[in-house]
Amino acid sequence: MIIRDPIHGNVKINDVERDIIECSVFQRLLHIKQLSMVYLVYPGAMHTRFEHSVGTMHLADKAGKELGISGKDLAELRVAALVHDIGHPAFSHLVEMFLKEDHEKKSIEIIKNSELYNVLEKGGIDPKNIIKIIERDKLVSHQILDSDVDVDRIDYLLRDAHHCGVAYGRAVDADRLLCTLRKYKENVVLDEKGLSAAETLLFTRYIMRETVYGHRISRVGDAMLCYCLNKALENNVLKKDDLFKMTDSEVIYKLQNSGIKEIKMQVERLLKRRLLKEVSAVQYGDLNSQEKKIIAKLGANWDAKEEFERKLAGIAGANDGEILVDIPKIPVMKESKIKVLTKKGLKKITAVSLMAKVINEAYNSTWRIRVFADKKHLRKLKNPFKIILK
Repeated sequence: MIIRDPIHGNVKINDVERDIIECSVFQRLLHIKQLSMVYLVYPGAMHTRFEHSVGTMHLADKAGKELGISGKDLAELRVAALVHDIGHPAFSHLVEMFLKEDHEKKSIEIIKNSELYNVLEKGGIDPKNIIKIIERDKLVSHQILDSDVDVDRIDYLLRDAHHCGVAYGRAVDADRLLCTLRKYKENVVLDEKGLSAAETLLFTRYIMRETVYGHRISRVGDAMLCYCLNKALENNVLKKDDLFKMTDSEVIYKLQNSGIKEIKMQVERLLKRRLLKEVSAVQYGDLNSQEKKIIAKLGANWDAKEEFERKLAGIAGANDGEILVDIPKIPVMKESKIKVLTKKGLKKITAVSLMAKVINEAYNSTWRIRVFADKKHLRKLKNPFKIILK
């Protein structure tokens, strides 16, 4: 079987992998968008976890062969790459971060408790070994999937850039990165010959964060959807586990038919793209140490964030859900920890590349706390951060 992929071309699928793909738990990924609400600003961003999973498997195969993995071990690596995202909730990382749940743990639960377990055994693949790869017990195979420079990251950067139409995001040289991977004391590292390709990876990560993942339209869509989900959970319209079983459209349908006025109105605004407007935004670098602590506490406590939203709503005379505060997780550039094998030994990429050091330092500038409001309240909220950062 061959799947024609827009990023990697023809991807060969063997019989076991085909049977996995045909499982209902995997088919669900066809209906979960990779980038949740990014389509509100980049309408091409309708790609799904399904195609990303196939692409990750394809790259894992290449990386595995480069590192000398073959036979049964390579077959298991391919399968682990294929199923690594089956535990994602609807709307992907947005809901995962909102719920503070780990999709990898959910993936393991699904492998153990679904039709997938029997499909793997029937195909001669030990499900326990797939779980070991996901859980880091098989270190090299796991690092191919999840490390400072991994195939999951390479695929989603290429794929996201392609579907968003972001030209500079397509600059990642996947082939060069993979062929310069090395095994060093049971760890996957990068040969210094791949340094330029790694620098491009870091630059792409920075640009995609700044222009796509952190775009204000994407963030307001995320904030509005999370408001609806929180209300739905509070009123037993949805349960946490539902979000790991349902698709994006099923969740939207449930919210539309919740019978709760605030949820229905907010969902309607999302679907008709009548979005809240940005009142103000503050960058991470503009905050002092005390203000950073306040924001960190707010970001970790949904109830406290809602309390500030109510304060702002009281000042503006706004209804529930008409003013939202968006506090994304403070970004960490994992790629800045890439280990490079040089003639003088193993070093962090930021120690051998000035470009990597600069990009890593600039990455915090992509973080912003934002206040969104219905346009009729914009003039009433002149400096909302004075209230938030007291």
